[in-house]
Amino acid sequence: MKKNYLLMCGLLATMCANAQVWDGTSAAWTKGDGTASSPYQIENGQNLAYLAEQVRAGETFEGKHFILASDIDMGASENQKFTPIGFFDEYVDTENGNMLVDESKYFKGTFDGNYKTIDNVDIYFVDTQNEVGGTGLFACITDGAVVKNLTIGANSKVEGSFATGAIVGATTGGRIENCMNSASLSIPDGAMGTGGIVGALYGGTISGCVNTADYKGANNVGGIVGFVDRNGVVENCYNTGDVSFSGFYAGGIVGYLSVGTCTSSYNIGSVLNDFSGSAVVGTTDNTAVIENCYYLTLPDGATDENNGTAAKTESEMKEDAFLTALNGDKSVWVADAQNINNGFPILSWQADVTSSVSKTELKDVEAYVDGNSLYVQAEDGSEVTVVDMAGHVVAKTTANGQAINLAGKGVYIVAVSNGTSSKSFKVAVK
Repeated sequence: MKKNYLLMCGLLATMCANAQVWDGTSAAWTKGDGTASSPYQIENGQNLAYLAEQVRAGETFEGKHFILASDIDMGASENQKFTPIGFFDEYVDTENGNMLVDESKYFKGTFDGNYKTIDNVDIYFVDTQNEVGGTGLFACITDGAVVKNLTIGANSKVEGSFATGAIVGATTGGRIENCMNSASLSIPDGAMGTGGIVGALYGGTISGCVNTADYKGANNVGGIVGFVDRNGVVENCYNTGDVSFSGFYAGGIVGYLSVGTCTSSYNIGSVLNDFSGSAVVGTTDNTAVIENCYYLTLPDGATDENNGTAAKTESEMKEDAFLTALNGDKSVWVADAQNINNGFPILSWQADVTSSVSKTELKDVEAYVDGNSLYVQAEDGSEVTVVDMAGHVVAKTTANGQAINLAGKGVYIVAVSNGTSSKSFKVAVK
């Protein structure tokens, strides 16, 4: 089932209109002192690559704060691959009494995405020989770390093996909140622990996160997180992407919930494998807790027999009663008044971000199609980004009165920005 999240795609396109393209090099940030009041500013791909280099060299940045100052285009179209921030290497030493050894290079600071988007990024780390994992923008985080308010765009991909997620590969603590993934994931057969947000949650919390990407994993595959252990917490998350897998255990939210909790979350995507797939949580251990979780009933779709899950129709999930049930005594979820998620409940931060964009709307701008030609009427020099229904950027230019050719039929999102204000349009080629 293909999901319709037009306004969110329009928002992403608007944000990406101001993105800076990474050239594959690294450079230290020049603004901020790393405090909460004056965080280090990540202004471009060079700064992001420098952060990755420093953490992989052993610098944890414990107690330090970072903020994404602008949207970043990571240049994947130029075959630029991004090595994750950090390195995850936790293993059992079978020659020394099965002692757990952790030689990981963790990020321990706070990274605030500032509701910006990192797009056109190819995150790559694969080590199948040693079964070393940790593939994501961050390879791994631990106690004290926070990654928040960040989107990985739809023109991106993550190539990993063990413990792969778009935001964080593996956690042994820390918190991931208000993050969204639209990137595809490329996972080999035999891999363990794959999720749209986090690959393996060995402790820590995932809160208020969204996955919209369709992808295929192998074993322990989840729309949000692949594997949860050590009292990891998944709360207030939803998945719209279709999850397929070649091995064992997959769920729309969590693939394998061992020791941990999954609460107040829902899945409206398909889980594609009849053998061991469930609509919310693929499989659990006796100590796992699932509460207040839901899934959309789909023709021939996966069900979920775990306690704490319930099937809902589309109409039921769009009613006020469902919103009330999701929220409980909190105010995390809101109605989708802006059609960000095709009428299904959204997280309050999504509504706030969309509202903030509309407040800075460009004036005297129009976009229309004539046949396959798109015309944008705006001040000369305004940046124009066109995104198709799959979230792919099909055109990126400046407003100059010239027609933009749209080769295929369908609906497109047109984002126009002059650097300080923006406006988005939905157009159709018939």
